[in-house]
Amino acid sequence: MMRPEHLAWMVNPSSLDEEGKILAVLKILHGLRMTVMDLMLHSISQRPSMATWREGFFRSNALVQFLNVLGTDERASKHLRVSLRPLAIAMVIDEVDTEMEAAKHIFHMSSKDITPELLLSINLDTFLTEPLRETTPLLRHVLLSAMQTVRAAKENKHQSAETCCTVIESQIANIRSQNNLAFQMIHGLCLFSGGSSRKTIDLLAHCGLSPAYDTLHNAHATMTDGQIQRARLVSRGPHMIGWDNIQVSTSIHVEQRPLAPPKVQSGTTTIIYPLRNTTMRDIELRPILENRAKCNLITFVEDVRPTRSQMCDMSEHMVLDIIKILIDNHPGFEYLASSPAFKYHSYRPPPPQSKTQEYVLRTTTNDESTTDGNIKVARNAYLEQLGFGPHDLDTQAIPCINDQSTNSRVHSAQLLHSDDISSINRMENFQLAPGFFHVQLNLICYYISLLGRVRLGAEHPDYRTLVSFATQVLVGNTLLYWETVSKTCLTALAEAKPTFGEMKSLATNIYHTYVSSSAPRQISGVDPESEDGILRNIILLNCDLLIFYELDLAISSGDFGRVEIFLCTLTMIFAGAGCKNYTTELLHFIQNLKKNWTSKFVNVMHDNMLINISGRDGHAVGVDKNCKQNINFQKNWFAAKGLHSTWEQLGDLAPNIPIYRPLRRQFAKAMGIMSKAKEKNLHVYTPGRMANRRVKDLLLDGSAHLRSKGFDTFTKGYTAWVNNSAAFPEEEDDIKALMIRNAVEVHE
Repeated sequence: MMRPEHLAWMVNPSSLDEEGKILAVLKILHGLRMTVMDLMLHSISQRPSMATWREGFFRSNALVQFLNVLGTDERASKHLRVSLRPLAIAMVIDEVDTEMEAAKHIFHMSSKDITPELLLSINLDTFLTEPLRETTPLLRHVLLSAMQTVRAAKENKHQSAETCCTVIESQIANIRSQNNLAFQMIHGLCLFSGGSSRKTIDLLAHCGLSPAYDTLHNAHATMTDGQIQRARLVSRGPHMIGWDNIQVSTSIHVEQRPLAPPKVQSGTTTIIYPLRNTTMRDIELRPILENRAKCNLITFVEDVRPTRSQMCDMSEHMVLDIIKILIDNHPGFEYLASSPAFKYHSYRPPPPQSKTQEYVLRTTTNDESTTDGNIKVARNAYLEQLGFGPHDLDTQAIPCINDQSTNSRVHSAQLLHSDDISSINRMENFQLAPGFFHVQLNLICYYISLLGRVRLGAEHPDYRTLVSFATQVLVGNTLLYWETVSKTCLTALAEAKPTFGEMKSLATNIYHTYVSSSAPRQISGVDPESEDGILRNIILLNCDLLIFYELDLAISSGDFGRVEIFLCTLTMIFAGAGCKNYTTELLHFIQNLKKNWTSKFVNVMHDNMLINISGRDGHAVGVDKNCKQNINFQKNWFAAKGLHSTWEQLGDLAPNIPIYRPLRRQFAKAMGIMSKAKEKNLHVYTPGRMANRRVKDLLLDGSAHLRSKGFDTFTKGYTAWVNNSAAFPEEEDDIKALMIRNAVEVHE
């Protein structure tokens, strides 16, 4: 046998290039009846004599280079895929198993870990998706490739494949261990709060997408008790309260038989809120009662008639509203929004991103549509649910904000129980104020009736539809007035880029010509037959709609000072429209602001009349509107449950609504007009043009009504109420369509 050294001597390497060397080696191998593969396999074998060669091979990139060369050849690539497939599958299985074990801490959660704080801070991306993206990269790549093609991955802009991966991984984790409920608890509570049936939830539990129904019910009940405990803690400090009736309709085909449920079941939802910027000394009850007993009454001239300062501020704000309408409805004027001069006057603005905490008490079957019902509501809230003793609140004033009907019955209850032994039973703790959502509602219903849209103002109108229609009328008219006053089309005006000062000058011209209270007098001739009745009606309508528009903006800002400057004007509008009950309600509110409440308590009301549940700037609402939204949540849940729903379940649901509402929004987020004025020349003064009917000048008529008899009626009624001799009477409104209180559906 020839020794290896002899083979090396047979070739002189210095005389050969690289290819020649390789060919020489191949010839030697051929002579030895060996292949290149035999040489490689033997050189990296476990034989002791090959240890040096084996170490050198694996220490270098030779293996990677070898596989890369094989991958460039079609036949070799096919063989490589077939031979390496079992190994690759085993490697992926091991890697995925390792990743899922490492991700256990991300998925781990039980029903005991659920707290309101956790649910309110949940963000599916930061809570699950981002940690899983780092911990399980291989599994996510496999799932993403299975979910969508390469083309879909590039072009899909709507569906979130990442979120779907999170859901599937969560499902896998739950199947691996029943303790992995991080996603399932969130998903399950969303289903539970939406009224999903037990069978649906249990079916999803078997699929690993939700806990069992009993687990969710226990977590729900625990949170309810916890929310009531939190409400009790809040109620021991400065707080305010509001309540409203809930009427749940069952099927109209409910069989009328003994012990059958009624077609409409009535109850009451009560909510308390901690007061902002308030101490216990600010809400002392005795000074307020002493001021009320003095019966120092407001007067029309000094307290109800708008002051010169208020008139100037109202005009300034409405001029800015005219500019805002233009900015919001024509893209060419967006540059005006960033002008430092485009700024509404502030009075008592809330801090940036100020968020109001709400605590909903258990819904009860006490019906607040009666005087006795309101007494039961107050006693149930404070003596039963919040656990107060009869005399614990004798020194504390509690702001109470409701619709006019509720406040009227509370006034009657205060008179009826004026001789009771404790303040809570006398209901004198409650310092009443109107909910401004119902003020808006009554205003908009009247404006819709002026426009003759009977179907919009039907028995059960939709608030958003009413506001949308009124806004379209206002926007259409305003844009036309911009073109009329500027004597050019809006596009050309936008291209000219006028300064904010120039635009404000044009807006002021629009205000004085088509909106202000003096505008109708400017078009009235000496001869009544020469008056343009149609233009006069349109100007009055513009004024009313712009006041409503500004009121809506003022409420959204959270600055009650912007609302307060319109308070006297709104009182005269209601008086002029024949809405006697809301006129009395606003006069009573002004009486409290000006005469009865202490200066500290007035500041408390200024800071808390408007609330912001979301914490987003510009999203404040009236207390009564938030109550309506909570009630609608309960109605939808009750309807989804159908025959299986009970008032006990509804009572347990109500305290958790402040948790479920934002949770469902977050979960849903994670899972992904033409104007007729121009063609009719309605903006042009035409002498002798007759309208079908003469519209009231609400401010003028309201002022005259208050001066003549309306104010005297309030004064007599208030004096009798203070002296405990008579309650405020419920008067018959001249316009019945105005008093649509609780029929409106408010959407979140």
